[in-house]
Amino acid sequence: MINQRSLRTSILLLLLLTSFVAGTLAATYRVTDYGAKGDGITDDTQAFTNAWRAVCLNSKEASTLLIPGGKVYLLGLTKFRGPCNHYVRVQVDGNLKRVDEVWSDDDNNWLVFINLNGITVAGAGEIDGQGASWWACKEAKALDKRALVFPAKIFDHDRSIFNMIDYDARVQSLALLHVTKAQVLGLSFKNSAMMHVAVGMSVGVRISNLKITAPAESPNTDGIHVERSRHVIISDCQISTGKSSDRVTLGIEKSYATAEGIHVSDSTIVRTDNGVRIKTWQGATGFARDISFRNISLTEVRNPIIIDQFYCPRGGCKNETSAVQVSDVKFIGVKGTSANDMAIRLECSQSSGCHDVVMEDVDIRNAVPGEQAQAFCFNAHGKKAKVVKPDVPCLSY
Repeated sequence: MINQRSLRTSILLLLLLTSFVAGTLAATYRVTDYGAKGDGITDDTQAFTNAWRAVCLNSKEASTLLIPGGKVYLLGLTKFRGPCNHYVRVQVDGNLKRVDEVWSDDDNNWLVFINLNGITVAGAGEIDGQGASWWACKEAKALDKRALVFPAKIFDHDRSIFNMIDYDARVQSLALLHVTKAQVLGLSFKNSAMMHVAVGMSVGVRISNLKITAPAESPNTDGIHVERSRHVIISDCQISTGKSSDRVTLGIEKSYATAEGIHVSDSTIVRTDNGVRIKTWQGATGFARDISFRNISLTEVRNPIIIDQFYCPRGGCKNETSAVQVSDVKFIGVKGTSANDMAIRLECSQSSGCHDVVMEDVDIRNAVPGEQAQAFCFNAHGKKAKVVKPDVPCLSY
């Protein structure tokens, strides 16, 4: 059912990366050799920056940046910037913890891998975004916008810092930007300020076997976000995050943008707002195509399946005639329970609609015993196969 040409391209790109991984890496660069303490108290940002510069620019062959286990490394804003001379594997055996601060800088990403060709970030380590301070400031700012009383300080951050925070800023624990042949494997993420993992403007990315968690009350702590990227494969991830959050989301903003060859499979989504979601702004142009969600397990998810081409988070958006072209989208083997009556919503642009939408072996029940799950669709076109519950009336057998 998946577009075979695009899938072959995705696999080829990942095989090229695997050929690097399978070979013997020339050298290992330990962050502890560059001054990292790993005591959970000392800021190790500069040590990581120095170690990255060495492995990226000094080594002449494919090498490993090793973050040894049994330690907790405290880090601020850290950029792993390329291009490098070769493929790099970042082996995360220790735990990484973000400094407990609210930043006012426009660049709010925490761990950023940027402008790289051939990168793996893998290991058994935990990446802790320490998002509680961000969440408190976001909640207070939301209240402040409603002309309610704002306390003098929140977690010892004064109002001048508070006022500088972009309420809608995207704050990722780990971001892949402008990368090719990239992998993120096996890590645990928790308590990101906002998004846990983000992929942007990249080609040939594999994300697998991640565990992502955040408290139910944490705002907008999305699991994995992908935009303006091609040939991205997400598999075997367990994601349980907070309110108003997406587990896996494909976002198209107001400018021209594309998402192609995105395949999400074998993942578990538990007690969160949004399950699998494609959202685009009115007035955007470009395309989102060859996208599949396969073998997804849902437990008490409030919005299990969504295509939303009228995304307007703050309200007041005017109607636009142009829209992203959404096509060749498949939901296969998506099963579980919905915390709302409306389990499936396909809300597509009036001007362009959504085409070649396929639902196959979809079974979403209402989590409330005796209540029926429902589906809604507008200007969506495609087919359904095998069992599809609740029935999606715009799709034909």
